[in-house]
Amino acid sequence: MALLARRIDKALWLQTDIFKGEDVSADAITNCIKTKKNTLSTWKIKDSSSINEAILALASGANHIDTFDIIYLDVDFFENKNFKLDFTPGMTSVKDLVETHVDIINLDYKKLGIIASSIAEQFINNKVRRVTNLEIRKVLKEAIEKNRLSIEDLKISDASKEKIKKMCHQAPSAS
Repeated sequence: MALLARRIDKALWLQTDIFKGEDVSADAITNCIKTKKNTLSTWKIKDSSSINEAILALASGANHIDTFDIIYLDVDFFENKNFKLDFTPGMTSVKDLVETHVDIINLDYKKLGIIASSIAEQFINNKVRRVTNLEIRKVLKEAIEKNRLSIEDLKISDASKEKIKKMCHQAPSAS
């Protein structure tokens, strides 16, 4: 089942007890599903086992390597609710992921509420994942080793690039 992945801040969603049906906080809505031109940016992945593709797309376009939370939402949910999805080139340094970017377009107050409720439901269904700095560096390292990404294309600090370079030159650990 195809999914749409988006970076969020878990702490903002847990300002209220959404597990007991409390309303989602305004901070969660205004920070995590902030729109531009009534559009919300997401990354399409094949299924939850492909979440590293979304992590790679997000991390390779970021200015910093910081722990973040990622949510994944069922594409069918949006299509069944008549949301308009528009494939647009994504801002990522990974060329084969550029075309996996999907904008949810023509959003309004009501549709944002539906998205917020859907995200809250994903928390209840445990479809939110914390992605650590180390995990981000590992995903970037793998992409570099597979020639999907050049370290020079990353916008991150030189110190962060050096950490990834060192990971690339280490021998794999025996399992």
